[in-house]
Amino acid sequence: MSSTFRNRLHQLSILLGYNSSIASQLRHILLSPGSAPTLEELSRRFQEYKASSSYLTFCSPSSVLIIENDLTSAVSHLSEEFLAVTNHDVAMEGWDPDRWQNFVKTEMTPGLDSGGVKEMMGESIERKECMCTLWREKGSRNASIEDLKTWLRMYPVRNECTHFSCLMDPAASGGGLLWVEACDVDVE
Repeated sequence: MSSTFRNRLHQLSILLGYNSSIASQLRHILLSPGSAPTLEELSRRFQEYKASSSYLTFCSPSSVLIIENDLTSAVSHLSEEFLAVTNHDVAMEGWDPDRWQNFVKTEMTPGLDSGGVKEMMGESIERKECMCTLWREKGSRNASIEDLKTWLRMYPVRNECTHFSCLMDPAASGGGLLWVEACDVDVE
């Protein structure tokens, strides 16, 4: 995880043209001529990039790759069955209260209202755990598209901050987009 100060410095270097943005790096990867890179190549590539904090998801017809990326590191997670990602690093899922307090003190900009950081990350962890639990309970072979739509519409997976939900299958013809829905959410 990169500090807020380091991220702001990186953003300034993008504005001044010294570094490229994550969007530029993704365009270069996705729009370059030739064959698409493998998931393993993408994982290696992002180990070398100095990029803004992001969670990147790539897939092939048989695997999914999630990269937790920041200015100092890139952690890759690869699966042939199922991965879920929300707005936190996997490493945060096991943090105790002392580690959270240290994170807020050392990684947050002084003076910034960081009182809600732990709560925001807790909600992110809750959303991911909800999807993983539903997947485990239903079983990968038994989950239908309708099941997945239902799960993506449920609280806490969908909440007041959700912009859209989609289902994609890279093995499907026509680009793999199976379903997309804009979210006007009334969370109780």
